[in-house]
Amino acid sequence: MAGHPFRPRCTAGTAQLSVILRDTKIFWEVDPNVSTGMDIDLALVSALVGVMLPVVTAVLTQDRLSSRANAVIVAVATMAAALGTVALRHDVTAGSLTGSFVIEYVAAAAFYQRLWQPTGIVRAIQTRTSPRRTDALPRLAPLPRIVPRPLLHSARRDLGRC
Repeated sequence: MAGHPFRPRCTAGTAQLSVILRDTKIFWEVDPNVSTGMDIDLALVSALVGVMLPVVTAVLTQDRLSSRANAVIVAVATMAAALGTVALRHDVTAGSLTGSFVIEYVAAAAFYQRLWQPTGIVRAIQTRTSPRRTDALPRLAPLPRIVPRPLLHSARRDLGRC
């Protein structure tokens, strides 16, 4: 149990867990010397960024790209958002970056499945920002028909020179 943020208080050789009951809620006594790994404010900010991340990535993903390419775009956008979140909080460490990435990715996936996809907002943004396949190619005038000129020499004479 050493190093765990919720340490039991030892009294006369017996381990008793220090629990304070207040307003019918249980609060654990937290040791201030032990780090819990991630700041709660960073987790909340990461969750809020993750909520809006599907709307932002809808602009970046394209209809014409494969699903793998779009998944890579979403993962890179999530990593960039996580890096921006921890940089704004001035807490750029591997633990906070990993925690922020996981929270943002899970929040983005959950809100995409339960809010943005059923309402059709993300799909509408993606469709309007993606270039259409017919618009990508310019309309060209048909080429004029080329009529071959008559042969000046017969095929036999040309073969006879070889």
